[in-house]
Amino acid sequence: MQKEFSRFGRWLVAASVMVLAACGGGGGGGTDAPAPPPADARNGTYTLMAADARQYALALDFDADTYSITGDVQQSGTISESGSVFLLMPGNSTGAGGTSTTRFTVAADTIIGEFSAPGGAVPFVAARKSVSTIAAAAGTYNLFTRVIESGTPTNTAIQQGEITTGAQLRLCNDNGLFRLSDCPAASVVSGTVTVTSDGFMATFSDGAFPFRVAQVGADKVFLRVSAASNPSRRFMIGLPAITTAPSGTFVGGSAEPAWGTVTAGAATVTTNGVRPDGTTVSTTGTPSTTGLGNVSAVSTTGNGSFFVMAGAELGVMVAARNNTLATGYMAIGKRQ
Repeated sequence: MQKEFSRFGRWLVAASVMVLAACGGGGGGGTDAPAPPPADARNGTYTLMAADARQYALALDFDADTYSITGDVQQSGTISESGSVFLLMPGNSTGAGGTSTTRFTVAADTIIGEFSAPGGAVPFVAARKSVSTIAAAAGTYNLFTRVIESGTPTNTAIQQGEITTGAQLRLCNDNGLFRLSDCPAASVVSGTVTVTSDGFMATFSDGAFPFRVAQVGADKVFLRVSAASNPSRRFMIGLPAITTAPSGTFVGGSAEPAWGTVTAGAATVTTNGVRPDGTTVSTTGTPSTTGLGNVSAVSTTGNGSFFVMAGAELGVMVAARNNTLATGYMAIGKRQ
C-alpha cells in the first residue's frame, strides 16, 4: 500500500505540473511532458549463489513487481511485498494452510532469500557489489561449506581461510576447528589467487575454483559455488573472522526448507521457521566457544550439533559434519 501511494503521489505531482502549464502557469506556455519518476534503485541483475552449489542470475524490477532467475532453471513471476520481506510468486506452499518459503529481504546491494532450485528450495545470497582487487579482498574469513555429492547425503564443513595481500588463499583443511595460526602445518593448503573478469580464481596443486567477495554493507562475504557439471559440488560462504561471539537475530531461509529466524545469544541459540506445508519447526541449543571468534558450536537435544556465525550484516547456521538428524542443514539470514 505504501509503495502504491508513493507512485500515486509522484503521478499527482506530475499531473499538477501539466495542469499549470496548460493554464499558462509560469508564463512560459510550454508543452514539454514532465520527466517520468526515477526507477527504483534496487532494480537490476544480481549474481545469485545458492546453497545447491550453483550460480544463477536474478533480475529484479521493483517498479513492475517482477523477477526472473536464469541458469539451471528458467523462472519468472511477480514480487509481492509483505512487511519487511518480498514473496517470489508463484510460491512453493502446499495444502490449504501452506506458507511459501520462496521470498527474500534486501541488505545493502544484496538480496538474501530462498528460491525453488531444481533439487528443492534452498537459501541464497545474490549480490551486485563485489570487490575487484586482491588488496580489497584480503582478510581472514570463517567459512561454512555445504557439500553436495552424488549418491551420498549432503554434508558440511567448517574451516578458517585467509586471502593474503601477496595473492595467496590459505585454508586450514583439518577435521578439527583451528585458527590458521594454530592449524597443523600438514593441514594448511595454499593456492595462488588471480583476478578474473567476474571475481577471482584460486589455483591449488590439485585443481582450481572461482570465487567472489561480495561487499554487503560493512562485511566482505566470501562466496564460492562449483560448476554444475561437477558431481561433487560445494557452496561456501565466509564472513570476516572477528573475536566477538555471534549474537543477534537473523531472518532468512533454510535448506529444510523453511523461512524464519535464527537468534544467537550468550546462553541460547534458537531457530524458528515455517515450512511450505505450514508446519512450524524450532530448535533450541546451548552455544560454546570454538576458538574461531564469531563461530559458536551449538549442542541441542534431539537435533544433533550445529555451528553458527554472525557478522555485521549476515548470520549463517549449519549442521555439524555428519549430523544425520539435520543432514545438510544451512540457514542464511539478514541481521534484524
